[in-house]
Amino acid sequence: DIKEGPKGVAKKSEKGFVFHDSFVTERGEFKPGDYVEITCEKQSGFGHVIDLRTNVRGEKLVHVQDMAVNNTIASTFHHKDEHQIFKTYMCAFLPVKYFSPTKIEYRKVDPEEWRNKDFTKDLIHSSDSGRFWSQYYDHETGRFQYPTQKQIEPKCFCNELPWVYRFLQHNLDISPDKIKVGDFEIVRGSLVYLTDNAAKDLGIEYKYCEKTVLPDSIWRTK
Repeated sequence: DIKEGPKGVAKKSEKGFVFHDSFVTERGEFKPGDYVEITCEKQSGFGHVIDLRTNVRGEKLVHVQDMAVNNTIASTFHHKDEHQIFKTYMCAFLPVKYFSPTKIEYRKVDPEEWRNKDFTKDLIHSSDSGRFWSQYYDHETGRFQYPTQKQIEPKCFCNELPWVYRFLQHNLDISPDKIKVGDFEIVRGSLVYLTDNAAKDLGIEYKYCEKTVLPDSIWRTK
């Protein structure tokens, strides 16, 4: 069901991939820099096209920067605008058949003006699809950040380690009696907080004391 359009000619070859300037499908035509909707069993949502390529098997693949819709902490807010989307620091590769062109508008926001003005009326969706984005969302920290000028265009993060690993590479100091992370120091007897995935990632086995008696509460019964 894929038709190669007049603009879908190969423009360069690199690392086993042949790159194209556009793909034309029954759903429409799209090219690098366009916004697309993703619909498949494993992933659904939106993306910003980084490049279009075919592999050595001739499969047409779309490389996109992921855009978050319902999987952010803002999704828990009752006042969340269903038309607002957030760029993320993640990429995806999927066959072209799962993509269709769509319209998403970038809304530039001046943080200083935002603090002193009600932008609710100014952010009423005006693109055909009604969708827009103004910020990046970091899934690791839950933070929303305004993009730099370079981050407005689609950006690849495939070869970039998560920020926490980049930080540890330059700030982790381990010795027999202590671990120092930046200005924070952990010694024997220190109390630390472990995230949900720590046990699995670090191979930690939890053991609970059977004699422990917890007080009753509205959340806990015997």
